[in-house]
Amino acid sequence: MAAQAFGLLVSVDEGAARYDVGVTEDGPERGIVIIPMADPEAWRMEGREDRPHFAATIVGRALHLRSTTGEWPENASYQS
Repeated sequence: MAAQAFGLLVSVDEGAARYDVGVTEDGPERGIVIIPMADPEAWRMEGREDRPHFAATIVGRALHLRSTTGEWPENASYQS
């Protein structure tokens, strides 16, 4: 079974990185993920209580790419 999610960097400041995420670019589950600099594992989706799997995948990919390059990636999209 294939999986995909998109994650595009919206902004980075001293407090957090923000990504526009979703399963599809026009899907109803689309939203903004906020990854706090102080505690990346405390990430959340703006305006939501849940932490959807597709968003967790993008967070993991963004953190991995940041650890290898030292910068937040512009595109943290995923497809398998």
